[in-house]
Amino acid sequence: MARTEWSILEGYVLHQRPYRESSIIEEFFSREEGRFPIVLGGVRGARGRSARHGLIQPFDFLAMKTSPKGDMRRAELADHLNGSLTVTGHRTFFGFYVNELVYRLSTRFDAVPALFDLYHQFMEALKLDAFDARFVTGFEIEFLRALGYGVNFDVVSGGSESVRPGGRYHFDPVRGFFSDASGAITGEALTRVLREPDHALSLQLVRSIAAQVIDHLLSGRSINARQLCEQYR
Repeated sequence: MARTEWSILEGYVLHQRPYRESSIIEEFFSREEGRFPIVLGGVRGARGRSARHGLIQPFDFLAMKTSPKGDMRRAELADHLNGSLTVTGHRTFFGFYVNELVYRLSTRFDAVPALFDLYHQFMEALKLDAFDARFVTGFEIEFLRALGYGVNFDVVSGGSESVRPGGRYHFDPVRGFFSDASGAITGEALTRVLREPDHALSLQLVRSIAAQVIDHLLSGRSINARQLCEQYR
C-alpha cells in the first residue's frame, strides 16, 4: 500500500461547495502555498460532520492536515487556532466580501506572503469590538498593492509628474492618475489623501479608486457580498 504523506498548513477557508453525497470542497488559503482546493469527506448527510472535522466556521484560523489528491487535496481539521472570538452582526458582511475578493482575484497555488499576512490581520481585527469600516478600505488598497496593482496618490502620468494642488486629474485603472483639464479629481483631493487619510473626503476618494481597480480586475465577474458590505460602510 502506498504511504500517504500528510502535512500541516495553517490558514482560512475562503469558499465552500457540496461535493458528492457527504463531502465538501473548500478553497483553503495559506501563507506557504496560497489558495488551493481541499476535500473534506464525511461532513454532510444524515450523520452530519464527523468528530475529526469538527465545526468549521467562516473566518476561523485553522490548522489543517492535507495530503495530495489529484488537483485537490484531502484534508482533516487538526485545530482551531484563534480561540473563542467570533465575527458577529454586520461585520460578517465585511468578512464575506473580503473572502470573495481574495477568492476571485488571487491565483491558485501562488503564495504571496504579504497578501496572507494582510488577510490574517484583517480577520483578527474583524473579531474585535473596535473594528471600524474604514479597515475595509485600507484592506482593499493594500490588497491591490500586494497583487501588484498599487495606486500612487502623489504622482501622475505614470509617475513622471508630481500632483499639483491646483491641477485636475482623471483616473484610469490601467494608467493611474493623469492630467485632464476636465477631470473630476482635484489635486487638492489627492494631496489630502496623503495629508489626512482618515478625512471623510479622503476615504470616499480612496474607496472610489479601489472600486474602479477591483472592477477592472474582476472583468465582469461579481462579488455577491459587495452590495451588503456597502450598506454598512
